[in-house]
Order: sequence, then structure tokens, then C-alpha cells
Amino acid sequence: MGLAIPIIFAALVIYGALSDLLTFRIPNAVPYGLVLLFAAQAVLAGQAPSFMNIAFAAIVLVIGVAFWWLRLMGGGDVKYLASISLFMGPEAGLDFVVLLTVIGLCFGGLLKLSTVLFPPGGSTRAPAFVTRLREKIVLNQLPYGLPIGLAAVAMSPAIFGIR
Repeated sequence: MGLAIPIIFAALVIYGALSDLLTFRIPNAVPYGLVLLFAAQAVLAGQAPSFMNIAFAAIVLVIGVAFWWLRLMGGGDVKYLASISLFMGPEAGLDFVVLLTVIGLCFGGLLKLSTVLFPPGGSTRAPAFVTRLREKIVLNQLPYGLPIGLAAVAMSPAIFGIR
């Protein structure tokens, strides 16, 4: 199998994260591709997909749907997070959630800091990219795909056994 699966995983995850950051949309092809990649990994390894990984992803999906229902996350973010969780499973799941939380808090903190560095109506204009992000924050719309993707890529060596 080599590095093909980890490279494809990283490419899909990075594409999803950047797409969410730039367009506030994660194309359905990303989570669907990750699910297919998970299945392909099992086939190439000559074994059935791990029930525990599927159960863990199902739990993440149920929690994510609750967040979506409460309008705390977008549907694309929920699908993206659940499909990445397939690879994490319960073994790496807690580490992934902790890392995701830390990255998410840092991301939110940087956005908050941008309001101090570039106050609305101040003499220093924020870059258009930052202004657009801040406008979305007011609507409670954050590109959660970026912290999710960064945490997933950071966890890649652990989940694929790369040293």
C-alpha cells in the first residue's frame, strides 16, 4: 500500500479545508472520497473495515447532526468531520478531538485578535480576506473545515503509522 493512501487522504483533507476557508463550502466529493478511501484502505489491507472506526464515525456524525440542527455547524463540516473520523477511530479519536479543540481555539483567537489589530472603521484596513471572515463570524458562520483539516493532517502520521 505504501504512501498512496496517506497522500490521497492528505490531499482530500487539505482540499476540503482550503475550500471551506475560501468559499465556506466543502464539496461533497471530499467526504465521499474519504469514505471511499477508507473502504479502499481496508480492501488493500485484505480485511474488513474496522467496526470500531465505523462506530466512532457514526457517533461523531450523530453529534455533528445535533450541532447542525442547532445551527452551530454547517452540513458540509459535519460530513467532513465524520468522514475524517473514520480514519481516527477510537484509538486516535480523543487525541484528534483535543487537537481539533486547540487548533479551533487558536483560530478563533486569531480572528478575535484581527478585530483588535484592524478595528472596523479604524485607520488601518483589514485585508479583504479577514474582513470577509469577520462578516461571517457575525452570522455565526465559521470555516470549521480549516481547524478540522489541520488537526487531521497533524494526526496523519499516527493514524497511518508513519514515522
